[in-house]
Amino acid sequence: RAGFPVPAAYALSGESCAAFLRDVLEPDELPSALLEASTTAAKLEAIREKVRAAPLPPELERSLRDAFAALIREGAQSVAVRSSSTREDQDEASAAGLHETFLHVRDELRLLRAVKDCWASLFAPRVIAYLRKIGPGGDVDAAVGVVLQAMVPADVAGVMFTVNPLTGDAGEIVLSAAWGLGSSVVDGRVSPDTLR
Repeated sequence: RAGFPVPAAYALSGESCAAFLRDVLEPDELPSALLEASTTAAKLEAIREKVRAAPLPPELERSLRDAFAALIREGAQSVAVRSSSTREDQDEASAAGLHETFLHVRDELRLLRAVKDCWASLFAPRVIAYLRKIGPGGDVDAAVGVVLQAMVPADVAGVMFTVNPLTGDAGEIVLSAAWGLGSSVVDGRVSPDTLR
């Protein structure tokens, strides 16, 4: 509404992830069960492989292919396939950067794999440990939404917070950016320049 250019995108809800996981995993392999019981890195890796190997429901696959084709028709040369945890951006916690994101996805097969890889990242040991630490999510299940977004050739990128995340000051916007793509800021590979 303010006139800023926003790349074309398509969003896949966390419920799509949760439904897929319920269909392909055993009850004791679901995130809700794993957060209640101890587990091993080997078991988590086996679950991740199970998620990656399972076929997507035909209707969902068709929807993803259609969305990808629409983004390409609108001028995208490639897309970012970005994870969005349902447990992000809470008052006391933020899972940003914990899950996988894939950049420069150029074909449908890689797109379909990337979506499942985003969902599988829910079972990384560091994610399970983090979710245990922040505690129950109330009505919010641990799941992963996925955003398909046209890639932007960025010289500088980063994250903008419309409320200062450290102080909660709604009158202060915080920008954290670095040279290159914003993923290096989000996943902590670089120390960004920050402007308040």
